[in-house]
Amino acid sequence: KRNAAGIIIILCCDVGYLILCLMAYFLRDWRTLQLVQASMSAVFLCYWWFLPESPRWLISNKRTEAARTVIQRAAQINKVTIPDEVYTDLFTESAAATGSEEKPKGHTMIDLVRKPRMRKITLVVSFVWLIIAGVYYELVVGTGDLAGDPYVNFALGAVLEIGMAALGWAAMERWGRRPVIGGSFLLAGAGCIGAAASTGLPTVSRSFALVGRAGIGIAFNCVMVYSPEVFPTVVRGMGIGVATACSRVGSMLFPFAELLGDVWQPLPMVTFGVAACAGGLAVFVL
Repeated sequence: KRNAAGIIIILCCDVGYLILCLMAYFLRDWRTLQLVQASMSAVFLCYWWFLPESPRWLISNKRTEAARTVIQRAAQINKVTIPDEVYTDLFTESAAATGSEEKPKGHTMIDLVRKPRMRKITLVVSFVWLIIAGVYYELVVGTGDLAGDPYVNFALGAVLEIGMAALGWAAMERWGRRPVIGGSFLLAGAGCIGAAASTGLPTVSRSFALVGRAGIGIAFNCVMVYSPEVFPTVVRGMGIGVATACSRVGSMLFPFAELLGDVWQPLPMVTFGVAACAGGLAVFVL
C-alpha cells in the first residue's frame, strides 16, 4: 500500500493547485492572495495536539506507555489486534539496546559516498531530483505564458497531473518504478521539444507543453515514492535530505534558462526537454 499512500498524499498537492487557481482568479491583487495563502497555514498549528508522535522515537526515549498508546491506536484504525507479548518483546529489546554498553555505529554524510554502489545511488538520485524539480517548476510557472487564458492553462495542467498521478500509480503497480519514472521523464522531454518545435503554432505548442507538464508530474510523483526505497534505512534520511537540497538548487538554476529565449525563442523549452531526457536515462542506472 506504499504506492497508494504516497500518490494520495501527492494528489493533495495537485488539488491544492486547483484551489490556488480559483483563489487567484477571484483575488486578482497579489498581496491579498499572499495573505490568504499565509492565513491558511494557521490550521497546521493544531497538528501539535492531533498528530501522533513516532513510536520509534518514543521507544528510543523510554516513553513506552506513550508508544504503546500510539501503536494501539494505529492497530485499532487498521482493525488489527496486537498481543501483549509483542509489546513486551519490543520494549524489552529496546531497553536492552539502550542499556547496552556497546553503542551502535553512527552514520554520517560520508556514508552516502563511501562505497561505489552507495555513491552511484546518491549521485544519480541527486541529479534526478535536481532535473525534475527544475523542469517541473519551470513548466508550472511557465503555464501562464502559453497561448490562451492563463487561469485555464494552469487549471488544465493541475487536472492533467491528477489524472496522470492515478495513471502513474497503476503503472508502478504493473511495471515497477524505473520504467514508469524513466518513461515519464522521456515523455516530458518529448513534450518540451515538441513545444519548442511548434513555437509558431501557439495552440499546438500549448498542447505539447501540457503533455510535458503531465509527464514531469508523473515522474515527480513517482520519484517521491521511489527515492526512499533505494537508500538503506540507516542513511535514508540523509540521502533524501541531500536529494531535496539538490532539488532546491535545480529550482533556483532553471529559471535562468528563460534568458536563453533572448538568443533563440525555442531554446528554453529545448533545454528543459534535453534535461528531462537526461534525467530519464539516469533513472535506468539505478
